[in-house]
Amino acid sequence: MELIIIYGPPGVGKLAVAKELSKMTGYRVFHNHLTIEVASAIWDFDDPNYLRFRDRYRKMMISDAERTGVKGMIFTYAYGNTAYEDAFLKDIVRIVKRGGGRSFFVQLYCDIKKLRGRVLHPSRKKYQKISTVKELHAEIRKRRVFAKVGFAESMSIDNTRISPKSAAMMITRQYGLRK
Repeated sequence: MELIIIYGPPGVGKLAVAKELSKMTGYRVFHNHLTIEVASAIWDFDDPNYLRFRDRYRKMMISDAERTGVKGMIFTYAYGNTAYEDAFLKDIVRIVKRGGGRSFFVQLYCDIKKLRGRVLHPSRKKYQKISTVKELHAEIRKRRVFAKVGFAESMSIDNTRISPKSAAMMITRQYGLRK
């Protein structure tokens, strides 16, 4: 299996790029907010059980996808440059590698003015995403959302002025992905 991990700050367009990349490759989109909704149905975000369950569920889904022969998966992730997050990402890379697959990291970023506008898009409320500028700035103060994954090579894309489709095309060219 090939696993594309698209990461970046809230509102940068991870899901939009993932959907376009899926159209081009046939890879499945594993949107991180799907597991956030499941875990938050039972635990509050700051409860340690929330993180444990959310990430165990994510690993299980990726492991089972790899084990059952899913060709490729695109995983969206809001990275914050913590030891915990690095350990989680290393675990999913190991899961894919153990099955003979490859993992690729793609960092999306855009200028802050554009990011402020994007978090206001009404579609973000569907997944209980950060949807106000105040929430965005609180997240930026709390976590290093613009950080690059330090333990693996990442393709970085500034999508301030390019479409999700253009970003997806850049990813397919960089990693030689196709249907």
